[in-house]
Amino acid sequence: MRKTWKKIVSVLMALTFVVLGLPVFDTPVKSAKAAALSPVEYKDENGDTQTVTDYTLLSDGDLKKWENGIYVVGQGYNNNPVTFGSGNKDRVSVSGNVVLIIPAGRSIKIPCGINVPAGNSLTIYGEGTLTISSPKNNNAGIGGNENEAAGSITIVGGKITVKGGKNAAGIGGGSSGNGGTITICGTCEVTATGGTDAAGIGGGARRAGGTINVKGGTVNATGGDNGAGIGSGRVGSSDSNSSVIGTQTITISDGSVTAKGGSKGSGIGSGQDAHTGNETPLNHCGTITITGGTVNATAGQGGNATGIGGYFGSSDKITISGGTVTATIQSGGHTAIGGAYNSKTGAVIEITGGTVTASAGNLGSNNRTISTGIGNGHNYGGTDGSVSLDFTDTSSVKAFNY
Repeated sequence: MRKTWKKIVSVLMALTFVVLGLPVFDTPVKSAKAAALSPVEYKDENGDTQTVTDYTLLSDGDLKKWENGIYVVGQGYNNNPVTFGSGNKDRVSVSGNVVLIIPAGRSIKIPCGINVPAGNSLTIYGEGTLTISSPKNNNAGIGGNENEAAGSITIVGGKITVKGGKNAAGIGGGSSGNGGTITICGTCEVTATGGTDAAGIGGGARRAGGTINVKGGTVNATGGDNGAGIGSGRVGSSDSNSSVIGTQTITISDGSVTAKGGSKGSGIGSGQDAHTGNETPLNHCGTITITGGTVNATAGQGGNATGIGGYFGSSDKITISGGTVTATIQSGGHTAIGGAYNSKTGAVIEITGGTVTASAGNLGSNNRTISTGIGNGHNYGGTDGSVSLDFTDTSSVKAFNY
């Protein structure tokens, strides 16, 4: 009889909760976060499918500080993109090692961008879209804030469209900030535009690009005026912090890359250097290595611009051993592949494979040829010898002026 009464009481309590609309919990009570999360799949760097079940779900305007862990973009209000507002206070900051997953069919807009300072990392996976359109002046779209180098930024998947603030890279350093370590691979689509004096991908104004590796994906990078598409920002020889300008290494092994310099900036390599004819350029192109992929590099208009290259130091070198490489210059440019205008050190170029097209043509005023396909630019005054060329496989050079 006692058992029967217990059953009756339990049923009556359950009916009371239903009638009154009160929640019924299991014992112990489960967290709402754990109950709400569904497994999320994504492709890793090798194209293998991975699944995560423990993550933070992002919704409109929340969580401006991303700390160690995995963040997954949810569905925005009324099926619109998840949006983080437009004010300067809405810039996201990354602390520690952060993974962002943007599932297919989902979008996130962070107009003021994502701060990834040196010592921290951000890796992006997925098939959805990320848009960054209006960072504060001197802040990179993804990367450093003003006077700040970028940390480690890896983009594996997603359609990523990024614009840097004035003097800051689209992806890389803030104003006066080096580019950090940037890796682009997988199936991503990346469009990056630098602010004035900064690279599309790489260094902010007055700084170098850091370490840039393109291993796959589709990349479209455009420098701001005086900045490289991929590489460094504009460096002035009067910069009081010239000792910390930094170096850069650019390696392309796969993928489709289109890089265009801003006015007076290289497609891939150096931004414009504001030195005079009697000074040694501070803004070196660094080491540029192309082993595969399809690469189209176009110099910005105006003096000092190269398709691939720029200002050379004693350790700077361009090596092409594979892929399909096309380098061109625009009106006023000087070298398709090699040293920039007024470069003081001879360009070192090694071509051992691939298909290379480097054409300059008559681009000077009054039909004067002042440009070079492969070699050194106009008014070269090198002290370390003229251009050094090694064509191990001469058939790899499709067309050039020399």
